[in-house]
Amino acid sequence: MNELTTRRSVKLEVEPGHTVRVVVEEVMKALKIPPTTTYRLVLGGKEIGPELFDKTLGELGISDGAIMDLVPRPVGGAMLPQDKLLKRLEREEQEMRQQGYEFVREEVWRQMSFPMVYSAGLETLDVALRYVVTFQARGFVLTKKGVEEQLTHTASIYVLRYYPYPDPKHGAPMRIFWESNIFHPNICPGPRYGGNGLVCWKMIREWGKNFSLSTLVRGLQLLVENPNPEDPLSKIPICMQATAFFKENPHLMGSMQAPAGGRPRVVE
Repeated sequence: MNELTTRRSVKLEVEPGHTVRVVVEEVMKALKIPPTTTYRLVLGGKEIGPELFDKTLGELGISDGAIMDLVPRPVGGAMLPQDKLLKRLEREEQEMRQQGYEFVREEVWRQMSFPMVYSAGLETLDVALRYVVTFQARGFVLTKKGVEEQLTHTASIYVLRYYPYPDPKHGAPMRIFWESNIFHPNICPGPRYGGNGLVCWKMIREWGKNFSLSTLVRGLQLLVENPNPEDPLSKIPICMQATAFFKENPHLMGSMQAPAGGRPRVVE
């Protein structure tokens, strides 16, 4: 069994009649993990939450030689069961299709490290799925010829395990990183274009549990077309270049407007 926070492992001799709870307790004892820490198990990408801890290994079909990951639950405790999370995401995927957004879905179900937007260093988060979304918005790229218009954009949305609830420590239940090229004060180009894909965006800091994937993509369209030179990624040179450019050319900002008053709109 692997404990993913400290990246330590332990081998166990178990019987089919042993419960998951007993196995987890023995692992935590062997690795000297405080009993106050709440964990769940992941086996082959499938979650075994605390609600199944009184089931035996035999009942769950866990056979000899199985490798399990012991993953800490996020701080705050609010979390949908995996099946309900997937059903919610399926509904949100359908909504994105209806609104014409193109995306590729990738199952992750492991911890990943991300650069942080508002402070130095990395944060390690429990990721459920990744969506690579392509959408249209009037943006710009910096080329050898100067600043040119760019209409197609691609970003990765990493859905964290505690989606859709914000977490007291880690904030919004997703992380967004740019994949395509862009010239923007609040967005760093993707890795293929010399950047790290960071997105500095007020919506990430003010996440609400009623938001959805399509809400995020719509917000990204608005962000592309409404750059904010007053809140740039100040440590990234190309973003500071974009800041100066948009301050000198404010007529290029604001071509897409948010719906007035947040009123409903007919989509089909």
